[in-house]
Amino acid sequence: MNRSRMSTAYLDNYLNDIGKFALLTAEEEIALSKAIREGEGEEATRAEIKLVEANLRLAVSVAKRWQHTHLNMEELISAGNEGLQIAAKRYDYRKGTRFSTYATQWIEQSIRVAANQAHTVRVPIRRSYQLHKVLTAPSYNEDAPRQDVEQIARETNLRVSDICYVLRNRVTELSLDSPACDGSDESVGGVIPEERCLREELMQSEDLALVRKALAECLDERQQFVLKQRFGFDGPKATLKAIGDQIGLTHERVRKIEQNALASLRLKLRETLQAALDLEAA
Repeated sequence: MNRSRMSTAYLDNYLNDIGKFALLTAEEEIALSKAIREGEGEEATRAEIKLVEANLRLAVSVAKRWQHTHLNMEELISAGNEGLQIAAKRYDYRKGTRFSTYATQWIEQSIRVAANQAHTVRVPIRRSYQLHKVLTAPSYNEDAPRQDVEQIARETNLRVSDICYVLRNRVTELSLDSPACDGSDESVGGVIPEERCLREELMQSEDLALVRKALAECLDERQQFVLKQRFGFDGPKATLKAIGDQIGLTHERVRKIEQNALASLRLKLRETLQAALDLEAA
């Protein structure tokens, strides 16, 4: 019941905020799409923002269909908005499809990925990185009954024991290697932001010291504060709105800070983990 009240209150406030954005005509969508695809700098950015803002209610409408999952409404809308932003960047008016039809596919796919990842049993960051290296090794064959682990070890610079471990304990989920929903040659993981892949992994106990060190080394004080609050490093996890209230920012601005901080943290962790793996293999 408490969760339901929180979701209802959040949705009411959010709908009130986005209700000021006018819907677009087909001609306006085309003009904005042209500006995004052909414009530069601020012109393209303003066009993208306007296209997204005019369709925020669409993301809410799609998110409501996923309330059967254990994600709350704020999480569903946030994931849907990520898909909406991707759609705005990739929309091609020349194909004759209205933006809402095209965007719905990306909104649904982004929410589906979020829901599946949230249900997945997480593995420590180091193991996730090792598994990624194994699955992208030239000699790895998804259809083969057995893998040539010694060849994979030579290609990835990983130990055979680590390769066997991650393959034996591999968790199956909605694959980020699945084709993108718009029929392009890209994968879901190549388009949908990777921030969510770090969310629960950050709190794995054996990696916590590593994450804290990386936080201090690559993020400024405000970014550190946002991530520590979001992931509950020093207490209960906080919502974007709660964090925004503490530091005087809107929840959308806090979300942007979180995304940028996660991107920086991801790069730092990859560098650190690669160095550690190279050391182990030496």
